[in-house]
Amino acid sequence: MKTTIRRPRLILPGMPARLHDASGGTPIEQAFEMVKQNADRYRQGTVFDYPTTTHNAHLIRARLMQGRVVTLLARWIQTGDAAYRRAVLAHVRQMDRWTHWSWILWRAGNRNRDGIFDLSYGENSTTLAFAWDALQPTLSVAERTMFLNLVRRWSWAAFAARQKAGTNWWFGKRDCNWNTVCAGGLGMLALAMMGDAPEAPGILRQVEKSFRPYMQHLNELDGGWPEGIGYWGYGMRYAFLYLLSWEQTMGREHPLMRLPGVRKTLDFPLDFSPDGVPCSFGDVNRYGVNPFHYALAERFGRGDVVRRLDALYAGGHPSTRQKQESWPNAVELLAFHPRRIRGRTPVQRNVVRRYRTLDWYWMADRWPDPNLYVSIRGGTTEVPHGHLDLTSFHCVAGGEALVTSPHVEYLDTTFSPRRWEIFEMTPGANNVVMINGVGIVRPSTVQSRALKVKGCPAVRLEATAAMGGMRDGRAARFYGRFMMLLGADALLVLDHFELMHFGRMEVRFHTPGAVTVRGAGVRIKGKRRQASLVFDATVPGVVRTGIAPTTSPGPDYQMVRWGTRDLHQGVTFASLLVPGTGRARVEVKADGRRIRVMAVAGNRQYRMVFTDRLIPA
Repeated sequence: MKTTIRRPRLILPGMPARLHDASGGTPIEQAFEMVKQNADRYRQGTVFDYPTTTHNAHLIRARLMQGRVVTLLARWIQTGDAAYRRAVLAHVRQMDRWTHWSWILWRAGNRNRDGIFDLSYGENSTTLAFAWDALQPTLSVAERTMFLNLVRRWSWAAFAARQKAGTNWWFGKRDCNWNTVCAGGLGMLALAMMGDAPEAPGILRQVEKSFRPYMQHLNELDGGWPEGIGYWGYGMRYAFLYLLSWEQTMGREHPLMRLPGVRKTLDFPLDFSPDGVPCSFGDVNRYGVNPFHYALAERFGRGDVVRRLDALYAGGHPSTRQKQESWPNAVELLAFHPRRIRGRTPVQRNVVRRYRTLDWYWMADRWPDPNLYVSIRGGTTEVPHGHLDLTSFHCVAGGEALVTSPHVEYLDTTFSPRRWEIFEMTPGANNVVMINGVGIVRPSTVQSRALKVKGCPAVRLEATAAMGGMRDGRAARFYGRFMMLLGADALLVLDHFELMHFGRMEVRFHTPGAVTVRGAGVRIKGKRRQASLVFDATVPGVVRTGIAPTTSPGPDYQMVRWGTRDLHQGVTFASLLVPGTGRARVEVKADGRRIRVMAVAGNRQYRMVFTDRLIPA
């Protein structure tokens, strides 16, 4: 049976013309074919496998369900075949049959539907919103009753009960993805059901109240995000699906979309994933292209962003591959890709950028498509999903990460009082310094600024207080780090220590590549790229390597340690990373209160002088 589909209110089902359009190149064609194939599989039944033993298994189930329902809706819109419509309703009924929506309640043995409103409730609410929005004109009285009862039993009852009890801790939280995932799902459900459910306007007012601090904080951070690029993709997906849906429903601009930081946030995940390589900080340093990014780029007229996302698809980058535990990316790509691209992407040279308040930096010899790139962690330890990684960095050469930090697996310890015992959370797992075997403490903050030295981008960090205390008081009179990009030739890292008492100092680097020690340095060989990492110091030093003791089995990370041979009160370390196979040498000398550095990278030689506070002289 063919059904005429009205134009829905929400942003995703509200773009039927694009769902019919398979033009726009290979990724669009592949997405169109994927929707067809997946929809035919999904309509065979409503029960599916998901990893039941993993962290937040019910949330993964919710995402898989959203992928199934939205894909079936898209195929119904494309074909008008009632079999897909029936399959959508069957999946909705299956959601009502689940004994638990929340993994947290399931683990606690709590069968109360209104016992929590967590991420699974937010994502399931979004799924129901899309289904109601697309199906509403065709629903029978019985189907409408089933749908409304389900929403009232689960989504709205849980939100109301937890608001009354004051346990929706995420409500109005300015720096946590839970806010927009939970409130965004509620908001889309309220938008879809306005006129059909008298509760909707009141819920919408609560959603707006919760969203405001989150989006204002985004503005304060110049579009950056303290949870990193992985959680940027999660929280912003639901934030902007809601805000774009609000604009489509109301027919006007949402006031929060006028904030300058909202426009700027389009750049954040791209700034910290050069060529799709994740270079962010915190629990989820992973990057996946999110199709809602296209919708934002079109909304703000950012053709350059569209081109950069397209380049990742064209190159077959892993960040474009849909994982099983994912959302309906193929449908969203069809709906959100603008097809026509306008504007160009100007190339910049020797770039250094700071996200203010967040105090994260990145530098590149050219942008976009850098030959050599580094991201640097300033700011504070006191951010959601943060690690003890202040002053750490990632370095990418020729599209491959040669210096980076091990990934984190979510276990029962990750969000427990024992979080800070996990290796990946500690300074020792990051590309930082250690004094007497320990690194920065929490809570702490570093002071930092960006500058140019002889035209080269650089960042200076001062982290004396962040090094904490030792037996007889503070660890250091001074500790600072200076990082400088010598064009595409090399990355120079200087670390200067002045301790209160004699101690052992070292700097650590981690790499997924193979490492070979060569004198006072190592050779790093990645899958496609290689580099020399050479060292010098103002006192005798020693190089040691080994496999990082990561928590989870998987690809090994090599740990490279450059440290003092004996105990000293002061030292300056110089570390020089030179991509390729050219010459690499670095020398550092103390000259009174001056530090003199000479670096050789390939056929070029650089000489620099600094004060004993790592200020260029």
